Amino acid sequence: TLIAYSATGTALNRGRIIMKVDLSPVKPPTTSTSGTTSKKDQQKNLAPIQLQAQAANKWGAQQLERYAGEGHDPKARSSNDEGFVDANLIMSDGYFSFLWIPTRKHVFFSRPKPELIMHMMRDSISID
Repeated sequence: TLIAYSATGTALNRGRIIMKVDLSPVKPPTTSTSGTTSKKDQQKNLAPIQLQAQAANKWGAQQLERYAGEGHDPKARSSNDEGFVDANLIMSDGYFSFLWIPTRKHVFFSRPKPELIMHMMRDSISID
């Protein structure tokens, strides 16, 4: 399981879980005796996104892998108290993105430069 925490923002928001994604290998879906696939299996077994030629050249891949998860949305009116909503993690070589499904908020992440990592680690250590 991948769990991402907020590294920026106010002291109140720093360290809060932003997203949780199960990165377990995809298993063949189980079928019930009635011949239907469970909702849990349908959500976990997301098909990769097939890219058109122009996008494939840009991303250096023919497809983008997707994983089901949940993301924290402070504005969500969900059934749980933590405000988590359905979300997808989309991965490519060197990049990943997170999509909060209900709001369609889509955030892209890339590997930070070593200088930025050191700067953020220094800030985190000095605050703690």
